[in-house]
Amino acid sequence: MGLLKTYCNRNGTTRQIDGLVEEARGQIGGVAPQRTPRSPRPARAGKQLPAETERAIVAEYKAGQTMKQIAARHGIHRVTVSEVLDRTGTAKRPRGMNATQVSLAAKLYESGESLATVGAQLGFNATTVRIALMGVGVRMRDPHGRLR
Repeated sequence: MGLLKTYCNRNGTTRQIDGLVEEARGQIGGVAPQRTPRSPRPARAGKQLPAETERAIVAEYKAGQTMKQIAARHGIHRVTVSEVLDRTGTAKRPRGMNATQVSLAAKLYESGESLATVGAQLGFNATTVRIALMGVGVRMRDPHGRLR
């Protein structure tokens, strides 16, 4: 209502109505009617995955599929896949590039390969390769092959 007061063309009748509303509030004692407090809702339990689905998720992850691929196949969220892996005690693969992969990527990139090509060869996104190379001090080329 405050927004309307600011931006609307208000005539005398509207002002009178506002005055009457304020007067009525004052007669009540200026105190807003008290609401009965709500009791907190119980937490909803999520859907439980069948045991055979959880076993399939673990098997697919151990076979080398990503959490995102597994989630898409089973129609669940990636976080659910991660929770299943945690619940079953399955060790997760490390994310990012290790030191050996970074040094190989640096050699390939410095030999003239593009970030996308290096990433494809090593199984990483070009942005992941770029961040890893910049972290070890490799100078990046601009899109035309010139050093920056």
